[in-house]
Amino acid sequence: MSVFGLASNKQITVDGIRLSNPYITNKAQNAYGHFSVKGLIETYSSTFFNPHHEGSPTKLIIRGKIVNAVYQLSKDIIEYYKELAIDTPINLSCAIINGQGYTMPMNSWGDTLGQIDRDLLLVPDFIMDSISVTPETIAKNLLDGIWHACGFSDCPAINSIGQFFELS
Repeated sequence: MSVFGLASNKQITVDGIRLSNPYITNKAQNAYGHFSVKGLIETYSSTFFNPHHEGSPTKLIIRGKIVNAVYQLSKDIIEYYKELAIDTPINLSCAIINGQGYTMPMNSWGDTLGQIDRDLLLVPDFIMDSISVTPETIAKNLLDGIWHACGFSDCPAINSIGQFFELS
C-alpha cells in the first residue's frame, strides 16, 4: 500500500489503518493517510504543489501526479474498507489547504485558465453508497472539484463513461 504513490509504512491501529512515508524520520511528513473503522479517511500530501514553477511566478498543481495519486487512493479506499468490513454509506471529503493562487496547466506549455481563489478549498463531498463503487467514480468526483476551482468544467483524466486516462 502507498500514500499518494509514495512507499509507506502500514500500521493497523485500534481505529483503522495508518500510512506514512518511511523515508521521513522527523515530524515533517510530506504524506500521511489514516483510514478509520468509523468511516473517516484522512490523508494529506504536499507532493502535488509546485510553488516555484521553473521560469514562471505561477504556482502550479502538478496535474499528472495528483490525477494518478487520487486514482490510486480511490482504489485503496475501496480495498481498505473491504478489508475493514465497513458498512456504507461512507462520506469522502477533500480539501486543499493553502491553495490560494495555485492553478492547473491546460497543456504541456503551462497555459492556465483560472486559479484557486481561497486558502481553504473544500471540494464537494462524495458519498459511497456501496463498497462496489468503481475507483473511477470516486476519483472523478474528487478531481472534478479540484479542476472546477481552477476554472475547468471537469477533469479530463476520466471521461463520461468512466475510462481513466493518465495526464502528463
